[in-house]
Amino acid sequence: MMKNVIFDRDGIINEVVIRNGIPSSPWKKKEFHFRDEIFEVVDKIHLQGCQIFVASNQPDISRGNLLESDLNYFNELISSRLKIPSKNIYVCKHDNHHKCECRKPKPGMLKQILSDFNLRIEETCFVGDSFKDLEAANSIGMNFFYLRTCYNDNPKNNVKMISNLKDLQF
Repeated sequence: MMKNVIFDRDGIINEVVIRNGIPSSPWKKKEFHFRDEIFEVVDKIHLQGCQIFVASNQPDISRGNLLESDLNYFNELISSRLKIPSKNIYVCKHDNHHKCECRKPKPGMLKQILSDFNLRIEETCFVGDSFKDLEAANSIGMNFFYLRTCYNDNPKNNVKMISNLKDLQF
């Protein structure tokens, strides 16, 4: 039974911003919009007594496209609107060239959440919309739900696919 749910942020909690045909994170406050179904899904998860966490790559900090103050605003908005404690929101601000362990597809953020909160991996799942999310979860044997969207591709391997966050079943 799942007791802990880790969400990717962009594309799961909030809508992505399409820039030159490529899905991107919001850079400005006016670009940040919650996905319609996230409130109902999070309420259901809270009612089940599950803990909720966020694990998000935010390389636009390193790239200079996103201000730290705007990232903090987004995190505070997520925390207050979705009733997710701010300590449960993990962000990697590195870009690929930093070769850190926390940037997905490496599983560092997921491992850190498990360790910091003493969670059992078999009671924890990760919900994401990218191959990086899938690879991070698979590399440590974590249950994963892949949200099918108009901007991502079907994974080749056997994975739990959902077409709407409301389809999540634990």
